[in-house]
Amino acid sequence: MCNLQWAFMAIPITKRSAALASILSGVLLTTLKLAVGVATGSLAILAEAAHSALDLLAAEDPASANLVKLRYFVGMTMEEAAEALGIPLRTAGRLWTYSRAWLRRKIGGGPV
Repeated sequence: MCNLQWAFMAIPITKRSAALASILSGVLLTTLKLAVGVATGSLAILAEAAHSALDLLAAEDPASANLVKLRYFVGMTMEEAAEALGIPLRTAGRLWTYSRAWLRRKIGGGPV
């Protein structure tokens, strides 16, 4: 097991269950918002679903979420975002690919 898995196992079962329930409820809520947005054609609901998905990504992988925020909301290039985050350009590229796939899966509700 990696260190992260050992750290997770050290958390009492009740706290682990609560954390997993919180993440799962967030995924369910995001999926529900997306379905309602598509069914009604509401861009506001779709935007809220996208923000909810980004919040879930931030909980799972903050570095990836920060990269998405810098690229989409600030409008930075990959080079500028990598420099701002203090990571190599190649690492930023990998995070960007992962983030886009992760968000597409959450927002689209299916595999990439």
